[in-house]
Amino acid sequence: MRKRFVPFCSFALIGCGTSAAEPGPVRHTTRDTMTCADGEVANGCPCAELEPVVCYEGPTVTQDVAPCTVGIRSCAEGRWTRCEGQVLPSAESCNEVDDDCDGAVDEDDLNACGTCDPVCDRLGFGHESGQTRFDPEEGNCVELEDDGDLTSVDFFPRFEGLWIANTGDGTISAVDSQGRVEAGRYRTGPLGASDAPSATSVLFYFDALVANRAPGGQASVTRVYGDDCVDADGDGVVETSSGRDDVLPWGADECVVWNLAVGAPGAIAGALAAEYRVGLDGFVAERAWVGLEAENRYLEIDATSGEATGRDVDLLTCSPSDAAIDRDGSLWSACRDAQIAHFDTEDGAGLEILDAPGSGERIMADENGFVWTAGAVARLDPESDVWDPIPGVTGAGMATDDDDAIWVGECARGGVFVGTCRIDGETLEVEEFPFASRAVAADSDGFMWGISPTGIADVWDPWEDTEAERVLDDCEGPDGACLAAPDPHGDLATWNVLRMTPSCEWGTVVSGCGGGRQTTWATLDWEAEVPEGSVLMVNVRTADTLANLGAAPWAIAGSQPPDDPSIDLRAALSELGDEEAVHADFLEFRVEFRSAGRGGSPVLHDLGVWRSCR
Repeated sequence: MRKRFVPFCSFALIGCGTSAAEPGPVRHTTRDTMTCADGEVANGCPCAELEPVVCYEGPTVTQDVAPCTVGIRSCAEGRWTRCEGQVLPSAESCNEVDDDCDGAVDEDDLNACGTCDPVCDRLGFGHESGQTRFDPEEGNCVELEDDGDLTSVDFFPRFEGLWIANTGDGTISAVDSQGRVEAGRYRTGPLGASDAPSATSVLFYFDALVANRAPGGQASVTRVYGDDCVDADGDGVVETSSGRDDVLPWGADECVVWNLAVGAPGAIAGALAAEYRVGLDGFVAERAWVGLEAENRYLEIDATSGEATGRDVDLLTCSPSDAAIDRDGSLWSACRDAQIAHFDTEDGAGLEILDAPGSGERIMADENGFVWTAGAVARLDPESDVWDPIPGVTGAGMATDDDDAIWVGECARGGVFVGTCRIDGETLEVEEFPFASRAVAADSDGFMWGISPTGIADVWDPWEDTEAERVLDDCEGPDGACLAAPDPHGDLATWNVLRMTPSCEWGTVVSGCGGGRQTTWATLDWEAEVPEGSVLMVNVRTADTLANLGAAPWAIAGSQPPDDPSIDLRAALSELGDEEAVHADFLEFRVEFRSAGRGGSPVLHDLGVWRSCR
């Protein structure tokens, strides 16, 4: 910004400054022809050793509209001098300067990139003629649709249901949540009832991981397919369970794909949490962490191959009893001694152990970033490390519904058992419902399930809250119970893992103008369909060399919703604090497809990067 000297003006100085009249004062060019009114302040008019005055000879509306500015007129040898230093309007030209001082820069001459450069072009991606085709890599979590549009992989479960561990007989039940019946029952390990399965984690496509506690024996983790089981022996038939009365011997069911022994005998696998980790290359890795109570540690498992990755985390004083992984990739563990622990699942670093308010043997991370514990029910804000205990409320399992409310199984208030409780996620108000439960879960249709340790289940509509349907109660057990002393915890349904899964990403690198020309990255625009509950996010970064691009910081460019599908790259890159970032030789963009799981994934039809070349 120009700096100018503004001299002191007193009321006694005639002509100090300019009037509001259009145009400014008359300029007298020669003393022989001029006629000056008495006291007139103009070039060549008489003066009497007065102080210098501010002057401006352009239209008043342009005064002090950059670059136009006032000047100084002095009294020298009895005559006023010219208005020195003023800058007057001139004809507009495309030079990134407001030459005519009307408040608009290059208003009639800018190209489509908003610059004065001779070249402005759009580097387009999509499936139209002249565009670069979308090119997701094989195995990436984004894919091409038949018409060439880009979207994230359809991760919706093919089977709508829950997995319930039958702790009493060493099996796990696949429950059709729409038909409200068991679709299959599977042995979870070689020890029979002594496997004592409990912690579960449900994967996409309704596959399940289950941890076998095996007190005094060999703890293990088992994966069971919910669909598309493989004919392992090649006899043309997939041998698998058809329901609760059809349980195959251990090793005979071809939907049970692997079993991994974890820890030493007696380690007790009490906690389990799975995640989908999206790598820098866009490939998705299935990982799971199993907590060993007697060894105070977590082991990481490749959930696809059923092999240990070799990574583990020593929890020091924490004996893990339950686990949950949040959207940011932090594993939160309940401990047996009124503590909780957390660490980063990416590298196992950053272990922190916190005191919990009362006993907290169960744990859950909700979609809003809060962490919840039960027995003594409490909510932790990880950002502030502030606990909000729910006074007098205790319980066992926990789950959330579509309204971000927290449901607590085996709920008691003030030491009196009430059934199931619902906690408003915002106000923390508590409601009581006489529904049977120890574990609770939300199915893919939004209904809540309560699993009782007696072997029955109640199902209710969380929006109605009036009554529950009793299911799995038509067997020979007490009260018709069909389940065998179930004590499940963790994730019982696919809905939770869908909500906590990181986004899928696609992106690429584009080059600047080259040939010694200066690049200006101007605009990034796109055309997409974004269903309700999903978000398309775009980030960018730049560097002068490809080698430096990987270490460059990302700038959040925009998202749909709430932004319009066109963003100013100059404004986005300026947030990085580097004025030259907008002129770098290489730009990388990253498109994130985020979905809440029900409305579908965003679909990207077209994306373009505008650059101008000087």
